[in-house]
Amino acid sequence: MSYTKILGLFLCLPFISFAQQELNLHTLNLWQSNRLNPSYMPENGLTIGLPSVYNGLAISNIALSDILQENDAGETIISLANAINKLEDSNTIRNNFNLETLSFDFRLKNDMHLSLHHAMRFNAFLDYPKSLTELLWQGNAAYIGENVEFAPAFDVIGYHEFGLGLATTIGDNISVGAKLKLLNGIGHAGTTGDNRSLSLHTDEDIYQLTVDGDYRVNSSFFLEYDGFDELNFNFPFGSTNALDWVSKNVGIALDLGATYQFEKGNIGVSLLDIGSLRWRTKVSNYTIDGTYEYDGLDVVRDYLEGELSFESATDTLRAIFEVEEREEAYTTALPARLYASARYEVLPKTNLSFIFLGENYQDKFRSSIGLNAQYQAIDWLSVGAAYSVFDGGNAAFGLNANAQLGAVQVFAITNNIGGIFNSRANQFVDFRVGLNLLLQRNELGKK
Repeated sequence: MSYTKILGLFLCLPFISFAQQELNLHTLNLWQSNRLNPSYMPENGLTIGLPSVYNGLAISNIALSDILQENDAGETIISLANAINKLEDSNTIRNNFNLETLSFDFRLKNDMHLSLHHAMRFNAFLDYPKSLTELLWQGNAAYIGENVEFAPAFDVIGYHEFGLGLATTIGDNISVGAKLKLLNGIGHAGTTGDNRSLSLHTDEDIYQLTVDGDYRVNSSFFLEYDGFDELNFNFPFGSTNALDWVSKNVGIALDLGATYQFEKGNIGVSLLDIGSLRWRTKVSNYTIDGTYEYDGLDVVRDYLEGELSFESATDTLRAIFEVEEREEAYTTALPARLYASARYEVLPKTNLSFIFLGENYQDKFRSSIGLNAQYQAIDWLSVGAAYSVFDGGNAAFGLNANAQLGAVQVFAITNNIGGIFNSRANQFVDFRVGLNLLLQRNELGKK
């Protein structure tokens, strides 16, 4: 089986990449820590955040090395059967990509800070049952006489975020912050929680397939459907569509945070992305609702092995399902996140931090924890190491460094250093890099 066919197959399926959230960023002395706790206030009078990029990919239960393997001749081959054996009943793929273009923090009077920022955020998520991969690859023989649920849930979203934040101190030890964010949607495609069921039954006597469907996909810009042979997914990052900052897809979100400071450390808590987006532009709603019958279901395997053409595969899908299309505006909620952290100076120049992340997304609560050690090696260089355990049990060892060269601060962070050097064998890969300018207010008039 060729790479071309497997890539063609994946591109024809719903977009399958959405990533793990950052854990250790807000325990570091970086302006970007304010994104995870809006009560964080830089020490200098003016901070300018230059472009900063974050990307993370998390895959549960399997890695790319479980799919791509070497045969006896030393050739790399695709082994989906091996990967399927490692899947659990529910499996996820997630990717988060954030491009923060420009941000500012101004220190006002009375220990108050005003901040502004713009970011482009692209997130993707797929939750698929093991039964779906078994049906597509191995057919329905293992499920004769049974009812099996095989519907995947997915969500792909891109939007601009414009934030206005305010942070201040209360007394000597407490700081609080809030950030109001105006959202402008670039595009979306995803399933809905109320219509997300596809059930298959194979008759024991005549082996006829019956599919009961109640499945709906909403889309704005990202998905275009005109039959299974004309199914296009448009992901516009880097195109003029992604840079169109004004559309009728608008929303609002709120971030809240508080920090208690004591002699050798602090305790912080924040609640992020309380809000939603309303999709009104180029909207389509695709619904499968009813009972359908068919005589065979080895579509994917036959296609990959060259026994079935792409045209025949799409004819098969068209024969099974009838898709109803509407154009109704809809609303999507952002994944609300809760962060809790504690930092303590265990030795001079050495801090130890604990981080908890809880997230409510796609009707499920997911949690992760992290432990971070940070060391001020020299006046201008700080380095750190982190150990994190993510939802689903994935554990990772990460590194970070930030250097301040005059007014310029440069930093790089990863929560899984192994994923950077060997992404094929890892289920989780992420990184963040960026630049800041740290200025005092009286420096602005200097030439």
